[in-house]
Amino acid sequence: MEFLSQQLNLRITQAAQSNLDRNWYSDGGYDQFCRIYHVTAGKGIIKCSNREMLLEPGFFYLIPSHRHLSYSCRNHIAINWLHIELTISSGIELFTVIDSGIIRMRCPELQPVDEFQRLTVEFPYKAMADMVRGQGMVMQLLASFFVEGRIVMPQTVLVDVTRFDAVMKMISNSPERAWRVEELAAVTGLGRVRFSTEFKRIFGMPPVRFVMLKRIERARHLLLYTDLTIEAIGNELGFHDGFHFSKTFKRIIGLTPKQLRLTGNVAIP
Repeated sequence: MEFLSQQLNLRITQAAQSNLDRNWYSDGGYDQFCRIYHVTAGKGIIKCSNREMLLEPGFFYLIPSHRHLSYSCRNHIAINWLHIELTISSGIELFTVIDSGIIRMRCPELQPVDEFQRLTVEFPYKAMADMVRGQGMVMQLLASFFVEGRIVMPQTVLVDVTRFDAVMKMISNSPERAWRVEELAAVTGLGRVRFSTEFKRIFGMPPVRFVMLKRIERARHLLLYTDLTIEAIGNELGFHDGFHFSKTFKRIIGLTPKQLRLTGNVAIP
């Protein structure tokens, strides 16, 4: 784990306080962000990596990224929450190389709770000092989660991850391209079969699926933060047509591109 502590990068992407009712519901959508919840009232249910957990007051929750996530609420739940990106090396997401489900941690004292609430109220941060303070607070919480959760690190050493740095940059820079496994393997100096085997061992999925997830992540960003039409986004990212794009997007995210746009201005935990 030593190499991770030397190159762990954190970015807070969204933060808010939400009072939710039974309309807060998702059934297995894929999400790229890591989440930290602090429940202040009510109860809900969250399911990640085939493990269901009760959301209730008095606890912090760490919900890893790059998982299929389901959540629901029967009556009412109030959550202070953050979405964060955690990356190592050349933008490789931490939870693609660490196998972890949801981690629940009892709030140890009032100070972290108050500080976390302040982070969610003040976002987006206006001053550099506020941003640094916020990142420091989140890093402290993460340290506690890692101890509390007994996160299992696979038998992966730094050279295993950094061997794929160039591949990750290629995919991230051009997710729309129909990358062939042979092309990606050649960059690492591995044969096609060995490359696919090592890639799945480290990142938990085949290279082709990883490329598709990166394409969908890029599509989500364009849907939320640009005025491009859904058809134009699909074309830009290499989908055959709008139907193919919408079908693939819903299968992975759990919403159609149109549905995501309609809810995009609403902060959702």
